[in-house]
Amino acid sequence: MVISYLRVTLNKKIMEKSNGKEACLVKLRASRDALEVIQGKWRIPIIVSLTYGNKRFGEIRKDIEDISPKMLSQELKELEMNKLIFTPPLTRNSGKKLQLKELSSNTK
Repeated sequence: MVISYLRVTLNKKIMEKSNGKEACLVKLRASRDALEVIQGKWRIPIIVSLTYGNKRFGEIRKDIEDISPKMLSQELKELEMNKLIFTPPLTRNSGKKLQLKELSSNTK
């Protein structure tokens, strides 16, 4: 599930106007959403691999020895769908490298 900008904005407004219990519930929901996005055996290792620089599919696969190509492909699609990673447009001499997406300060 992707946390949309509208939902984050709405949660911030609710927390500003709400009492402590409601603010706690909003934070718990946000935590659950975040865990849902990164849960699984392979997603954290993939993210860690990409923290050391932009990498091609094969380079990530070498970093994570036990992952199958099919599983890596599925996990990369999920991470890209959830906007945690992205593939920049190809230039003439560069290969397709995956990058971690930077989190802005307004997504806290």
